This record gives sequence, C-alpha cells and structure tokens, in this order.
Amino acid sequence: MVQDSKHVLKTFQNNLFLGTHLLTIGDSVAGYCHILNLSHEPNSPLYKRDVEHLDHQDDNAATQLFSANFFEFASQKKNHKGRMGDLLILFVVGEAINAYQNWTIDHEEYLLALLQLHYFIDTWLLFLSTMDYLLSMHIISCDALDITKTIVEGYIGLLFVFHDTLYGTEPLMSWLYSTEACEHVFRSARQIVPDFLYLDFLHMAPKLHIKIYQENLCMAQTAVNSRLPATRYTHTYFHMAELDLTNLSKFSLSSHIDYIACQAMEDVQNLFFLVGVNIAQLTLLCMLPNPLDIELPTISSWCSDSDDPTQENFEASQLLSLTNHANNLQLSWEGSSI
Repeated sequence: MVQDSKHVLKTFQNNLFLGTHLLTIGDSVAGYCHILNLSHEPNSPLYKRDVEHLDHQDDNAATQLFSANFFEFASQKKNHKGRMGDLLILFVVGEAINAYQNWTIDHEEYLLALLQLHYFIDTWLLFLSTMDYLLSMHIISCDALDITKTIVEGYIGLLFVFHDTLYGTEPLMSWLYSTEACEHVFRSARQIVPDFLYLDFLHMAPKLHIKIYQENLCMAQTAVNSRLPATRYTHTYFHMAELDLTNLSKFSLSSHIDYIACQAMEDVQNLFFLVGVNIAQLTLLCMLPNPLDIELPTISSWCSDSDDPTQENFEASQLLSLTNHANNLQLSWEGSSI
C-alpha cells in the first residue's frame, strides 16, 4: 500500500505556503508570495481562498494549484524568471501526481513522470549540499521527502510485482493500492459512530456501502468542473469513466526501463539548466577535495636537509601525482563546459 497521492499534493502545497523553509533551487526560490500574486491576477485558475486563509486539508485547492491550467497560466506571465523555482516544483510534482490519477496513460509514461520527480529531488539535494546550503532551511521538509520516496518506490515495487508474477493477466490500477480508500471508509464510519468498535463496523457496513456510493456519485458530477468547490476531502478512486484496462495490463518495461531512466534524468538536467545549474559541472565539483581537508606540510619539513634518495624519490612521485590529478580535473571541467 502506498501513500495517497492527494496527500502528496497537500504536503508540497504546505511546504510552499508555510514559509518555514526558503526553497532554493539554483538561482531561484519558490514560495508563497509568487503564488499569492498570481492568484490576484485576472482570470487566475486559483480562487483567493485557495491561497489566503487556506484550509490545509482541502484536496481541491491542492489539486488546482498543481493542475495543468494553473501551470500554463503561471508560465505565460512575463518576467517569470524570478518564479522559475515555483514553476519547476509545480511542473514536476504536478506531472507525477497527475500521472498517478490518470487512467488512460501507459505504465511507461507513468514511470517516466515518477522518475523525473525522484531525480529532481536527488539533484536538488546534491546542489544544496555542494553549495553548502543548510538542508533544514532550503529544501522541503523531511516528511515531504519521505512521502515522495514512498510514492515513487511504492509504485515501482507494484510495477515489478505485476510484471514478474502476474505476466499481464491483471491490470495495475495503482490508485486502488493507496491509502485513499482506507481514509474514505474510516472517515465515513466515524461520521456514523465517532468511536466505533469492530462490531459496530460490521453492523454499519450496509449503511457505509450506500453512503460511500452516494458520495462517489456526487464527486463524479463535480469533478468535471475545472474550478472545484472547497470540500476538504475529495475521493476520486471510483471515477473510472475513461479506464483503459487493456493499456494498464501491458508491462513491456524490461527492454525500455533503462531508456526511461535516462530520459527522465535528461529532462531533469534541462529543468535545472533553467535555474542556472549545470549538473555535469556540479558532479565534477563534488569530486574536488575540500580545501579544509588538505594538510599542509610543516615548515620544518620544508627545510629538511635529508640526503636519503628514497625519501626524495617518494616526495617527487607524490608531487607528480598531485600535478597529474589537478591537470585531469582541469581537462574534465573544460570538457564538460564545451
């Protein structure tokens, strides 16, 4: 069982809005003020209540923030250079979760979106640690990192189980393996009996069946709207009007997974290039020794008059090795910059 995808959206939304962290991505930052300004623009896809005095448990507000409509609206604004950090997060997270909630795309496209999110987080961590940023202040919270890891690794695990054991006989409907259905059932049960026991749950099962069925019918009618009302929790795991079971039963990944991973990493490299980060140079920079870790020889060793030829040959070989290492690093750096 994996994390509810809507909970992932709300977690990233809270990280953007709460202001406890300065989310630094390359030469840009992501934060509340940029989203607030966009919500006041004419024809904004966001309601003001989706940003101001936000109900942090509102699924629809988080869904609208990471929707394709809002991303298109934000990216078409002039002078969006300072908002590039927000755009990157909206795009990567929105792509991954929209793929999770999509019932028509194949597993290859789904895996590509999740690997983009995975590599994006890894590269973000690499950039901050290499540039000596404090991770506790300049990246999303530990809870958000853990949830992202859970949803990516959970889906990949399900994918390999279906690929290796079921051989395409059963479709992988990943949203049915999330905690969304469990949360819906328990929330509905508490509305009937706040502190129910197992026996109470058995007795209310017929009523729960009717109640949940009615709620899903109402949600299906409102889900067609691009601007959804504030209803706190929205459950969509029963919306299967466009469900393609044949497509979800195809697992031709054994010969494509390496290509998908390379494509995802290439996409992430292009995204970070937009905020002034060259991943190849960043990787080389990580290989350079820390100047604080270099131990300089003592003055007495400089003035040593030792006539031992073995010691002199050893020192000469050390100097030659250091010189060759520095030249190799310089050539590698120049090659990656071309």
